[in-house]
Amino acid sequence: MKNRVIFYMVCTCISLSSCLDKNNLNLSDRDKEEELDLSFDFGMISEKKLEVTTRSNSGSAIPDVPFYVYLENPYTEEGDRRTDIFPLYSGKTAESGTIKATLAVPNTATTLYVYTPVSSFEMIQTCEIQNNMNITFTTTGVNAKSAKARAGGESVFTGRRNAKVIEASTNLYSFYNFQLTDGASGGIINDGKSNDKEVIEAGNTLTSKEITLASNYFPERVTVEDEKYFGENYCTDLEITPPANTEGTFQGAHVWVTLIGDGGFSINNNNVANALCYYTYTGNLTADDAQTIHKTIIYPNTNTKRLTNSASATIGSKIQLLYWDEKSNQYVDTFPEGVKIGWAMISNGIIGNYSNYKMIGNYRFSTSILNSKIGNFPGNYTNGITRWCEEAQMNIVGMENRQHNDENENNDKDYNDILFKVTSDPIMKPKDEIPVAPEEYVSSISGTLAFEDNWPQKGDYDFNDFVTGYSYSLIKGNNDKDVKAIRLTFIPRALGASYNSGFGIQLPIETNNIENVTGGNIEKDETKATIIIYEDTRKDAFGGHGGFINTQKGNAEIAGTKQNVYITLKSNIGLNSFKDFNPFIYVVNRNHEIHLTDKAPTSKMDISLFGREEDDDCSMPEKGYYYRMDNDYPWALDIPSSNNSLNNLWRYPIEGKGVSEAYPDYLNWTSASGHHINWLDKQNSAYIY
Repeated sequence: MKNRVIFYMVCTCISLSSCLDKNNLNLSDRDKEEELDLSFDFGMISEKKLEVTTRSNSGSAIPDVPFYVYLENPYTEEGDRRTDIFPLYSGKTAESGTIKATLAVPNTATTLYVYTPVSSFEMIQTCEIQNNMNITFTTTGVNAKSAKARAGGESVFTGRRNAKVIEASTNLYSFYNFQLTDGASGGIINDGKSNDKEVIEAGNTLTSKEITLASNYFPERVTVEDEKYFGENYCTDLEITPPANTEGTFQGAHVWVTLIGDGGFSINNNNVANALCYYTYTGNLTADDAQTIHKTIIYPNTNTKRLTNSASATIGSKIQLLYWDEKSNQYVDTFPEGVKIGWAMISNGIIGNYSNYKMIGNYRFSTSILNSKIGNFPGNYTNGITRWCEEAQMNIVGMENRQHNDENENNDKDYNDILFKVTSDPIMKPKDEIPVAPEEYVSSISGTLAFEDNWPQKGDYDFNDFVTGYSYSLIKGNNDKDVKAIRLTFIPRALGASYNSGFGIQLPIETNNIENVTGGNIEKDETKATIIIYEDTRKDAFGGHGGFINTQKGNAEIAGTKQNVYITLKSNIGLNSFKDFNPFIYVVNRNHEIHLTDKAPTSKMDISLFGREEDDDCSMPEKGYYYRMDNDYPWALDIPSSNNSLNNLWRYPIEGKGVSEAYPDYLNWTSASGHHINWLDKQNSAYIY
């Protein structure tokens, strides 16, 4: 146990005993009158500049393209989008097709992963971290047009030519006899060309705006918030209905589908080829219809990484759908009134001998009832959502590969594993509207806060008196330059202290600009917004457990109480640097605060405690120096996560072992030889918890 003694307040001053003998620090005694070098800032985060530019193949700028910047590959080896790491930055390109971002980057990081879910681009690029970085994303797989979409408004029905009859024996819309080899024959497209130009147009059929809109309507890892939209009471299948201004006999509709992409599904999923089908019906279906309903394959492979052979369509391939006339046992190009069109995804349809086409368990239907009895996770839920886009006068359909009841942590329900455009003459819209969950674009940083609670005395420097993981996220407002809300997450990890303490954070925001705070208590009398997270770290963060918590090997580990704090603002503010966050603990009394080096205390601090002759603190508030002893030892550390995750945090020293014992290169970091940013790599495992 640490031999700690609390000295009672005398003249409002608190003197706290050292946990260990000062000589354990191997520091030479010095005279306070000596000139001190206090230039080292103990910072482990630096600002870097990143500019991302988007261009079409023709060189045109592409606005509104979402981008996310990570410190590690945001996809697993299995091809799932990771949820355990946060983006350093996310946002959309401006009208100029560019993003200019200032990033708060851990000094230990070496590589950035820049990702966009828009599949017409190379979706992930990497770059070596430098002070100024530039990356250009150019459309691939489709020579996207930059022309603006046509104006809105209902199409005027102008009549129909006689339906064109296509026999099923042509294999145009039946199961395909194809191979995954160059030069294969059969299927709907041979080498990107079709012998029937009226049915298939392979090539430049999408605009850049349409590609971007699709990604924004079905953003990566953003799901519908209300469960009711997935069930049987909502259906977005399209129904052939006459427009309001129809004159004469309605003769049906023509329908086209254009492949947009796979929402990033192909990343690390090069060998998984999903297929896209459609089916038609009238009235209501039953669960048993999943097996028997006539399904027509549109694209035998939608994996954008494999769209290079005759078995595949390319991004932008436009195909006219054909209606299967059961009476004549033939396809016709006109869909009659009252017919509904649904969509089916064949999960990993192209494998082995292509038997997955015939296995109903691999099908994912947009009509929820058809999913009721199939697959490993059956349920009456949709796997396809259609959304009408007024701006581009088109339907955007998104298909989900995983079944709704699949409890896999990567089941994001974002419905973008196949994305395609549906147009028709006359225009069709889904009966039910399923809203798009609002995408949050954020800048974030995660790491560990570690405090020594003996200030203004030296203490033992094991930095485990209070340890917490943190994540700060700035949620952007109307543009890429302002912030509308802040999300804070804290996960307490250790309490190697005998003193009572509290934990709070001061933000670079005026208190009178705070609209609401959930998950913390705001101090109304502070000019800058100050939020108390745990009034009593032992009781609130660790459930009242006694003794040293998670600092001694061999003892049972005690989980800390995670705290989420959400702060909404009255008025948006400029995008501030993360260095302006000011976390602190207060020991015994609220007026005894301990902050990171050179972070000013709140107005509640007893300023008479700074720089006293009898203490080790060398703070000089008049010069902006706070909570310093010298260039080697602070009383609090902020160590960012190397991959911006709450699952990859700093391993702090065990009880009674100083940081320079647990990390032998610590003093090299703080020495005059420079910022030795790799001091974390060399560890004495016996002294690390």
